[in-house]
Amino acid sequence: VVVDELHRVSVFSLPTHTEIQLSSDQASFFLHKVFLVPKEQFTMEYVELKVHCISTHGLFSPDSSSCIPSRFQTPSDSLVLKEGQSS
Repeated sequence: VVVDELHRVSVFSLPTHTEIQLSSDQASFFLHKVFLVPKEQFTMEYVELKVHCISTHGLFSPDSSSCIPSRFQTPSDSLVLKEGQSS
């Protein structure tokens, strides 16, 4: 699935071994995330922004001041980029 600036969705079928190359002479773009999801398991929840909150008081509230920030472990073999440079 690709989402353009107008939030239109396109679906692409890729073979098992696929190399994706992005190139452009004049266009600028921001690649935020890449996920591979089988078409039959895909829902728009993957592209629609939603608030995810673990409440400090045990009840959900859209008020971010009552939410605990999510913390995820970084896998040991991952490559972390900061400002386009490997850290």
